[in-house]
Amino acid sequence: MTSGSGAGMERSAIRVRVVGGLGNQLFRIFGASLVASSSQQNLVLDLTWYHRRHRRRVTPRSPDYKYFSRLGQIPTVERLSKTRIVIEQVEDRLGSSLGADIGLARSEEEINEKTRVIDADFQGRAFLPSDDVLKYYLAQVDHWSEAAEEVRRQIAHRKPIVAHVRLGDYTNLQHLYGFDVGKYYRTAYRLCIQMDMSGPVLLFSDDPDRATRLFSSIGIPHELCTGQDETSSVETLRMMASGGSLITANSTYSWWAAEYGRLFYGLSRVVLPNRFTTRERLGFVSDLTHPDWTIVSLR
Repeated sequence: MTSGSGAGMERSAIRVRVVGGLGNQLFRIFGASLVASSSQQNLVLDLTWYHRRHRRRVTPRSPDYKYFSRLGQIPTVERLSKTRIVIEQVEDRLGSSLGADIGLARSEEEINEKTRVIDADFQGRAFLPSDDVLKYYLAQVDHWSEAAEEVRRQIAHRKPIVAHVRLGDYTNLQHLYGFDVGKYYRTAYRLCIQMDMSGPVLLFSDDPDRATRLFSSIGIPHELCTGQDETSSVETLRMMASGGSLITANSTYSWWAAEYGRLFYGLSRVVLPNRFTTRERLGFVSDLTHPDWTIVSLR
């Protein structure tokens, strides 16, 4: 991954706006790294999104990609001046380089005028590096607790059906993420049974109580993975990746749990929805699947 600091920042750089939760963060970082590498530029991560106020219905996020220690070494910009933010908003709309035209400094971190700003999701296989590169950057994790590792080992030993149920702000943003949740998980569970998986489903959710009620209402045997509120997003992702099969939500975080399981634990039995969002042009996941994964179409 191309990066730089100090004197290395004198040459041109790619600054990618990192937003959202861990799944979105990883897509953006790896996608921008390919752009930076192909153009032989430095990579800088713009974390200003995490210092802004957001609508109440959006769950607060933090730049958790830093738990992966090798990704955490990439240079960052934490804050931009208010003037710089306004200029970049104008640039986004007009497709111009207004900041460069008037000689305005890009940021209070002294990123020079050659910086190219990227704001893209990069949710496609073409934007991901090879498996070897992914494994290199995701292998080392900081702040991994022994308690979390013990839970992960137990899951790896039992090999249960794992299901991720994303609720939280998804419930408040039905126009973007809504679908028949009960129908999807019933279908996904039946597919797991057809793959000779058995036993109660191990639930992971940002709203455990509601997820438990949901699975009770649709008649799927289940148990809740305890201690989820005491683990980091990366620890939870590794736990989810360690099961015998994984039913994902329409979530990039779910997708990365499946991908992490494939890379590190040999996870092959994955059931996932065909899209992340209702914006189908941007949300389809067909380009992100593997031959052994099963797609369920959301209506």
